[in-house]
Amino acid sequence: MNIKLRLIEKNDKEAYWKAGFEKPDEEMLYYTATTEKVNFEIIDKFVDKLVDDEARRHFLIIGDDKIIGETSLMDIDFESRICGFRIALFNKEYFGMGIGYRAVYETIKYAFFPFSNIWNRVMIWM
Repeated sequence: MNIKLRLIEKNDKEAYWKAGFEKPDEEMLYYTATTEKVNFEIIDKFVDKLVDDEARRHFLIIGDDKIIGETSLMDIDFESRICGFRIALFNKEYFGMGIGYRAVYETIKYAFFPFSNIWNRVMIWM
């Protein structure tokens, strides 16, 4: 499956909620440590907040013209050149297909190539 990443927009709220939260995959909930049911109102406020947050870049993973997951660069500190990262595939049917690998690669490309004048190296702690 070919994928693409794009920044989430406010008009993605309903499709984002339906893709990942309306009928969530139990295994995805386990891997993301989600313990509560997420309703549309929570997603509505969450998307508004993250779209306007300069210290965050939230990407939708698009495959076969639908949202299948997300990646996020969060708590971006331009001065210290660090940030957090997370990824989620919304359904286990997408596990083991290399989608996560490609999504991580594309997120890192976005993070470091446009900011190459600010961040000139990558450090990964595991």
